[in-house]
Amino acid sequence: MEASSGEVAVEGLDLIQSRSKIRNLIGYLSQVFDITSNLTAREYLDYCYCLSFIDNPEKQHDAVDAMLERIGPTDAADSRAKKLSFGMKRRLGIAQVLTGNPRLLVVDEQTVGLDP
Repeated sequence: MEASSGEVAVEGLDLIQSRSKIRNLIGYLSQVFDITSNLTAREYLDYCYCLSFIDNPEKQHDAVDAMLERIGPTDAADSRAKKLSFGMKRRLGIAQVLTGNPRLLVVDEQTVGLDP
């Protein structure tokens, strides 16, 4: 939407003048998150990292492995993402929002259905 009045700044950047830079600072995940593709959890995160413009394949591979370790269990890494349990899909969604190391996270009730 175009602004009708006022000012918004994120990390000191003007929203109107620096929209694309600001998008790179933000990780967003809505409450309704469902994976319908046939990608495995590993492939899905690899795709998310590609969208984050990580241009070093070795760094990307290491980042995907590290993220899979963080969300666990790693034995689900090669399972089809759409076939994961509700809780594992939630974890994968959280991992997805963390790709690219955003400075600002916007999430909507992502811990619903997760064990403490």
